[in-house]
Amino acid sequence: FLDFMDEPEDSPRWNQKSLYTSYTIGEGYQTVKIIILDVRAEADPPIHEHADNLGLEQWIWLEEQLATDNATFTLIASPIQVVPQDRIVIEKLYPESLSKLIALIEKYKVEGVVLLSGDVHHGQMYRTPCPMGEMQYPLHEVTSSGLTHHAGQEVPRATTLVDALYSEHADWSPMILDYNYATVEFDWSNPQDPTVIFSIKGEGGKLFTRRSVSHSQLTRKPRSDDCQGDYPSPQQLFRAKLFDSITKPTKLYEIIRFLSYQICVLIV
Repeated sequence: FLDFMDEPEDSPRWNQKSLYTSYTIGEGYQTVKIIILDVRAEADPPIHEHADNLGLEQWIWLEEQLATDNATFTLIASPIQVVPQDRIVIEKLYPESLSKLIALIEKYKVEGVVLLSGDVHHGQMYRTPCPMGEMQYPLHEVTSSGLTHHAGQEVPRATTLVDALYSEHADWSPMILDYNYATVEFDWSNPQDPTVIFSIKGEGGKLFTRRSVSHSQLTRKPRSDDCQGDYPSPQQLFRAKLFDSITKPTKLYEIIRFLSYQICVLIV
């Protein structure tokens, strides 16, 4: 990977156990910090009781990065999704790793954090309705994948499965089941409250969806009355969505139709 990316010979990544790194771009109030995590190289098997994605070396490094972070916006990139914890997919940030990441962000009072991810063969944006864990502001995440293939090709009638089983609890945009990539832009015209703009685009630059969030929306503040108590667990979100689907005749019909189609495909 490092050879393919033309990593400089003096880069510390050559001597690390995994591929994590960071970059700082700009200066003054126009500073952006990019933190790239490696959540696979040292990840525990999912059956591990206290499964961890990062490994001790990377956690120590990440804490140092957040402890000295003075950027206006901090983009934390993960190869796998972070916010959506109720998906019926194997790869997602393990619960203890998610809790530890949130705790570090809050420990060092880092504001302006946005998450970037891929892996799931579709594009979408997420925003938690309320802060997760110890966070004092909602998390935003932009997922983009993939450039060469997408879930709409690999899973026939994938939209049926998504609509029936995937919670919209944290959805910030529609799901993009097509070739896609994401862009991140910054509007510095208001020094007191700059804005970050996310777009998911397709072939030929076709715009699927665009969302923007100002820095003031990514700052620590007391929780509203609607956001008291614990954030819903993945199990609660999944059960609520499944119950909603099977109690609505049209959705139940679509689930049965989807499963029947998949069985026919396997038989053929």
